[in-house]
Amino acid sequence: MAGVPIAFSEVLNLQQLGVPETSIKHGLTTMESDKWIVSVEPTQVSLVDLQNQAQVTRRPIKAEAAVMNPAQNILALRSGKMI
Repeated sequence: MAGVPIAFSEVLNLQQLGVPETSIKHGLTTMESDKWIVSVEPTQVSLVDLQNQAQVTRRPIKAEAAVMNPAQNILALRSGKMI
């Protein structure tokens, strides 16, 4: 069987950027294109800007899910039935 046609390598470690391990899982962390990683934590939302040396911005927002618009700096949040 031939090797896997995709090569994986670690580019950054979210825990080293201050994102708790409990927030790094499906449903709480999203990656929108090659620009943003967004992680929902219990009391805040962390935004990792991949185009700016992985700069982390934290916002004191409570949400169940969050995703960043890939074209503009617009953050979409979901909390319960509210979007």
